[in-house]
Amino acid sequence: MTADPLEFLESVVRPNIKDFSEHFGDLRRCFNAIAAVDALAAHIYEWCKKNAPSDVAGDKDDSSFRDRLAQSNRSFRILRDIAKAQKHVSLKRGEPIIDHAREVRSKRRPYGTGAYGTGRYSGSAQVSVDVDGKRVFVADVIEEALEVLEAQMRQFAQSHPPACRDRAEDEGREAVSRERLDDNLRMLRKMEEHLSAMLAKVKADPELQGSSELIHVTGELIKSLGAEIRAVERAIGEIERRHDEQG
Repeated sequence: MTADPLEFLESVVRPNIKDFSEHFGDLRRCFNAIAAVDALAAHIYEWCKKNAPSDVAGDKDDSSFRDRLAQSNRSFRILRDIAKAQKHVSLKRGEPIIDHAREVRSKRRPYGTGAYGTGRYSGSAQVSVDVDGKRVFVADVIEEALEVLEAQMRQFAQSHPPACRDRAEDEGREAVSRERLDDNLRMLRKMEEHLSAMLAKVKADPELQGSSELIHVTGELIKSLGAEIRAVERAIGEIERRHDEQG
């Protein structure tokens, strides 16, 4: 069973975005926020498959759902490609707007540079990516991509109010189920596996031998995921312990 999109939004996505917004030059926090927003798209798709199948009838899977959103919104397209580049390092298939993980980097933004209303008003480092020769601040991309997904959630809620309302009312009242924990554990382990494979590719690529920052950040991400995995495992162990006591 996949976690409810509303629950995932509040318990995973928003905290990761808040963490990054307070440290907008930190690549680890940036990649965590991107991965969370990208994962939210999958949660929305899975919810729709069960509760509103007609709304995703043209999408064969969550990747197809993301592709459809990316075609209609540039920020979501950038976020999707950054998320894919995190997993695969280099993107070859399709027409990616970001084709390599190294394109995302933390750089100092001097005062007075960048388009008005973009990025954070600060002379410190900010995570950005070059798109079509222009510097794009990833904090803005994340916020705009999330707006796209929230608009999708509002649309589905209007089309299927009883199901969405019931889920929203249940949120916060129900204890996290064993099934949801198992699902989150599988997702975290898969992310850890992808990042470990990416790190191995980076270390083996002669062109990236000098990418010490990318190697360091990826290693920190893997450590962070490891800590989250252990926390979920402990929660599952606690549920099993209580079940044994009650049985």
